[in-house]
Amino acid sequence: MSAHQARILFRTAALFNLAAVLLFLPALGLADRLALRPAPADTAFEHIAIAAIGLFGLGYWMAAGAPERHRGIIQLGLAGKVAVVAIVIGHFLAGSANGRLAGVVAGDVVFSVLFARYLILTRVEARHGDG
Repeated sequence: MSAHQARILFRTAALFNLAAVLLFLPALGLADRLALRPAPADTAFEHIAIAAIGLFGLGYWMAAGAPERHRGIIQLGLAGKVAVVAIVIGHFLAGSANGRLAGVVAGDVVFSVLFARYLILTRVEARHGDG
């Protein structure tokens, strides 16, 4: 993966997270209008989750500027995206989340694969850069 492609990947991931913040922000009511279940409520825990989504997005934007220097952010992002996918799939299988919410999380599946691919393809370069 070229540096240019990596920058595009992480900028796109940042924008995806920004879109998720807007989608899940209870004050906007978008998740309700799109019939995502469960729709976010106006609670402290959901506000914390939305803030975390936004902060991860900010991290991806930062990583896009110099992906080789921000591998840690990318690794945390991969872990976060895998966790989100696992949580939503678990809720979907238990019947407490609908297919529309699972569909939104399909984007996290795609980014998980692409983040992992970036980390694998650049692993050798990172080791040589450590001295």
